[in-house]
Amino acid sequence: MHTRISRIADKVLEAIVLAAVLAIPLFFNSYSARVFVGEKVSLLRALAALAVVAWVIRLLETRNWKPRSALSSWREQPVMLAALAIGLATAVAGLVSITSRLSLWGSYQRGQGIITTLCYLTLFATTIGVFDKPNRRRRLVTTLLVASGPAALVAIVQFAGLNPVPLRSIDPSRMFGTLSNPIFLGAYLTLVLPLTLAQIARLGFASESVPWRGILAYTMLLLLQLTAVAVSGSRGPLLGIVAGGLLFVLLLALSRRRGVAVGVLLAVVLGLAFLVGLNLPNTPLTPLQNVLVLGRFGQIAESGSARVRVLIWQGVADRFAGARARLAFGFGPESTHAALLSTYPAELRHLEPERLPDRAHNVFMEALVTTGVVGAASVLFLFGSVFYTGLRAFGWVSDTRSRNQWLALTVVGVALGVLLPPLMAGSWTFSGLGAGVGLAAGLGAYLLRRLWRPEPAAAGTLTDRQILVAGVLAALAGHLIEITVGIRVTPTQTVFWVLAGLLVVLSAAREERPAQTPTPSSTAGDGVTLVWDSEVAALGLLGGLMLSTLAFGVFLLPGTGARASAAGRWMVLIGAWLLAGAVWLRAPGRASRPGTGWIYPAISAVWAGFFIVLRSLLPLLGRDALTLLNVYFVWLLISLAGVALLLPRPASRAETTPAWKALVHAALVAGALGIVAWIAVKPLYADIYLKAADAHASAGQWPQALAFYQQAANEEPEVDVYQQHMGEAYATAARLAQDPDQRDALFQTGERALRRAVELNPAEGTHLFNLAHLYLLWGQTTGDRGRQTTLFRQAASLYERAASKMPSDTRVLTEWGQVFQFQGDADAALAKYREALERDPADAQAYLQAGLLYHQRGKTEPALEMYQQAIEVDPERADAYRAMADLYRQSGRLMDAVTAQERAAQLQPTDYAIHQNLALLYRDLGQIEQAVGEAKLALSYAPPEKQAALQSFVQSLLALQPTP
Repeated sequence: MHTRISRIADKVLEAIVLAAVLAIPLFFNSYSARVFVGEKVSLLRALAALAVVAWVIRLLETRNWKPRSALSSWREQPVMLAALAIGLATAVAGLVSITSRLSLWGSYQRGQGIITTLCYLTLFATTIGVFDKPNRRRRLVTTLLVASGPAALVAIVQFAGLNPVPLRSIDPSRMFGTLSNPIFLGAYLTLVLPLTLAQIARLGFASESVPWRGILAYTMLLLLQLTAVAVSGSRGPLLGIVAGGLLFVLLLALSRRRGVAVGVLLAVVLGLAFLVGLNLPNTPLTPLQNVLVLGRFGQIAESGSARVRVLIWQGVADRFAGARARLAFGFGPESTHAALLSTYPAELRHLEPERLPDRAHNVFMEALVTTGVVGAASVLFLFGSVFYTGLRAFGWVSDTRSRNQWLALTVVGVALGVLLPPLMAGSWTFSGLGAGVGLAAGLGAYLLRRLWRPEPAAAGTLTDRQILVAGVLAALAGHLIEITVGIRVTPTQTVFWVLAGLLVVLSAAREERPAQTPTPSSTAGDGVTLVWDSEVAALGLLGGLMLSTLAFGVFLLPGTGARASAAGRWMVLIGAWLLAGAVWLRAPGRASRPGTGWIYPAISAVWAGFFIVLRSLLPLLGRDALTLLNVYFVWLLISLAGVALLLPRPASRAETTPAWKALVHAALVAGALGIVAWIAVKPLYADIYLKAADAHASAGQWPQALAFYQQAANEEPEVDVYQQHMGEAYATAARLAQDPDQRDALFQTGERALRRAVELNPAEGTHLFNLAHLYLLWGQTTGDRGRQTTLFRQAASLYERAASKMPSDTRVLTEWGQVFQFQGDADAALAKYREALERDPADAQAYLQAGLLYHQRGKTEPALEMYQQAIEVDPERADAYRAMADLYRQSGRLMDAVTAQERAAQLQPTDYAIHQNLALLYRDLGQIEQAVGEAKLALSYAPPEKQAALQSFVQSLLALQPTP
C-alpha cells in the first residue's frame, strides 16, 4: 500500500531525473573561475543528494514494498551487474589510491571522483525504478531532446558572430555551445541525435495519418543538432554520430527492408575508403582538406591532437611497465595526471604547454590507469552488456544459441583488438583503441551474420518500443566510438547512465501503448475553451527552469567586464522556448487535448520571466554573484517541487502518513538541503572568489587579489588548487614588493599556502615544483646571505623530489640548474642544463640558461651558440634576442646588437627596457635621433617608478643633438 508522501517522493524522483538531463548540459556560471565544469558537477551532486533522500522517504513510506519488474530481476540484467561492478571497482581503487582525497571528491579540473560516480549510479538506479510507464518514458526522452536544442542554438549563434556566452573558444573556428569545449558539445550531441531519429521514425510509423507537425518539429531539432556538430568541428563525435546513425538505420532495415541494410553496409565501406583517400597525399581528394569540418578528417595523422593521444597512451603503457603491482586496481580515481607525470614524454609538454593532460583520451586506458584491470574489464562488461541488452530488447538475441554467437563474436573482437597491437608493434599503446574497435567490430559482425542468415522471427512489423530501443542502442554505440578517442565529462556521463537505465527498463517492459488521457470537461465562454492539463503544466515549469538556467548564464551582472551579444542572448532564449514546446507537445504517443495549447507558453514564460526580473533586481539591492547563485539553487528546488506536484498521479487510494514519520521526513529533507549547500553551493562560492582574485591580479591590484585568494581558500580549505593559486599569487606579489620586510612576509604566506597544497595532494609533482620556484625567487631577492643559502638549499631539495615525480618536465632541471648557478657552482648548473637538453632537445629555456652561464664566464662563442639554439627552437623568445644583444654589445658588435634588440622589440613592443637598451645602442652608434625616439617609447611604456630616470635620460639625449 502506498501513502501520499510515497507518491510525492516517486514524482520527486522523476522530476529530479528530468531536471538533471535538462539543466546539467545547459548550466554554466559566468562569475566562476571554471564557468562550466565545476558548475555541472555541483548541480549533479545536488540533484543526486535530493534523489537519495527521496528514495529513503519512498522506501520508508511504502509498506510491503516490492521492487519493480526490472529491479526484481537485477541478476538477469547484465547492465545492472556491470554498473555494480564499476561502483565496486571504483570504491576499491579509491582505497589504494595515490591521491586519496582526489579519488573521493574528484579533481578540481574534472570532479569525477567516487562521489560523482555514485551520483551517476543514483541517476541510473532512479531511471530504472521510476520510468516504468510509457508516459513517464515519453517525458524522459522528450526532455533529453529539449535540452539539446538550446545547447545547439548557442553554438549556431556563436558561429554567426553573436556569442551570448561571455567566453571565447581556444580555437575561434570551433563552437562550444554551453559545454565549454567543442569536443564536449559534439560528444553530448552524439548521445541525443539518434534519439531524435528514433522520434521521427516513431511518428512516421505511429499511425496511418502522418503527424506532420510533430515530424517537422523533430526534423528542425535534428537539423539544429547536425549544424551544431558541424560548427564544433569535432572529429571523434562526428564519427560517433555517423556510426550511431548507421546502426539505427541498419537495425530498422534488418527488420523490414534488407536491401536498405545492404546499402548501409556499402555506405560504411565507401565511407572508410573515402576517409583513407582523404588522408593520402596528392590524390583527387586533397583539395577537400581545406573544406570546413571535412578538412579535419583529412589531417588525422598529422594533427596535434592525434599525436597527443598517442603520446598519452604510450605514457600509460610505460607507467604500468614499471608498476605491475598497480595493474589490478590502478592508481585510483582521478589519479591520471599524477600517475602519468613520471612517464609523459617531453614532446607532450610542447603540444600541451598549459598543463599536461589529466585524462587518457580513451575510456579503457583511463579505466586501466584509475581502476586497473578490474575497472577496465568492468567498462568492457558495461558496454558489452549494453549491446547485449539492446539486441535482446530489439529481438535479435532471442535464445541461447544466438546469445552464444553474440558472446563469441564480441570476445574474439575485443581479444583481437587488445592483443594485436603488442603482437604487431611490441607495445600496448594502441590496445585501448583496439578494445573499442573490437567491441564495435563484434557488434557489426553479429549484425552481418543476421543479414546473410536471416531468421523468420527477425523480420516483421516494427513496434514503437523497438524503434525507441534502436535509438537508445545507437546513441550508446555512438558514445562508445566517441570516448574511444575522447574523454567523459559530466553532461555526457549523466545522459549515458540515464539512457543505460532506460535501456534496462525497455528490455523488461512489455509492448504497450501509452494510456490515453481522458477527454476533459471544458468550460465554454465567448467561444473560447480553456482546459487545464497538469502534465502540460509540469512541462511548462520545466520549460521555465530551462530558460531560467540559460538566463543565469547569459545575463550578466553589471561590472563583470565580460562582453556578450544581447541579440544572440534573446535569439537563444526565444528559439529554445518555441522549440521546447513543439518537442514536448508533439511527442510520439502523446494524446493531443484541445484547449491546452495555452498552458506551456504561459507557464514557461511567466516562470522564466519571474526569474529574469528577480535577478535584474539584485544589483539594485546591492547583491552580487554569490546571492545570484543562491537564488538559482532556491529556484531549482522550487521548480522541482512544482513539477513533482503537477505530474499526473495514480487514481488509486493512498494512506495518510503518521505525524511522527512526517517529522522524520522533514528532518531528512532539511539534512539534504544542508548537504546540497555543502557539496554543491560552497565549492561554487570558492570559484567565484577565485575568478575575482584572478581579475584583480591581472589588473595589478594585489591587495584586493590576495584577499580574494584567501577567501577562496577559506571556502574550500581542503582543495589543493586554491592553495596553489594563493601561494603563486603571494610569490608574485612578493617579487614586485619594494619593501624587504613586506616582501619576506608575502613570501612566508605563499610558502605556507604551497606547503599546504603539497600536504593535500602529495602525488602532484607540480606543487613541489611551485614551492621550489618560490624558494628560488625568494633566494634571488633576499639580502640576507644566510637566509639565501637556506632558501637555495630548500629549493634544490624540492627540485630533486619534483624531478623524481615528473622526469620529463625539463623545467625542473633547468630551474634546479639555476639554483646551482646562483650558488656559484657553474659545473653543476651546466650539468643540469645538459641533462634537460638530453631529455628534451627542444627546451629553449635550457639553451638560454646555458648561454647565460657561458656569458657570465666570459665564453662568448659557446654563449652565442646556445642563444642561437634557443632562437632556432623557439623563434618567439624575446629574452633570447635580448641576451644575444647584450653579448654583441659587450663584444663591440653594435650593429648586430641593434638587429637582435629590434627583433626583441618586435616580439615585445611594450617592454620599456628593450626600448631603453635600443636607445643606448643608438647613442653609442651616434644615431641620436633614433636614440631619442626609442627613449621616448621607453618612457611611454615605463612604470611610474621608472619614469623620472627615463625622463632624465631623454633630456640627456636631447642635449646631444646638434644645434640646427
